[in-house]
Amino acid sequence: MMSMAVARGTGRSDSGRLVGHRATGGLLQEGAFDEAGKQTGLWKRYHSNGRLLDVGEYEAGHKVGEWKHYDADGTLSRTKQQ
Repeated sequence: MMSMAVARGTGRSDSGRLVGHRATGGLLQEGAFDEAGKQTGLWKRYHSNGRLLDVGEYEAGHKVGEWKHYDADGTLSRTKQQ
């Protein structure tokens, strides 16, 4: 089970920052949505141990630029250009 908290922006009700937590309370993911409700800006996802899983940018709901992926021990495992 997962819980989500969205801090709404000043625009439409579907924009804002999202912080998702695991049922255990650990951080799952964080990022933001634009006024159209699409992922935008910096997004991060986390392994169940709390270490970073991946990080990268979204524009209008699509991954853009360089994305970095990490192993559960925190080691950078790969980078991918979107």
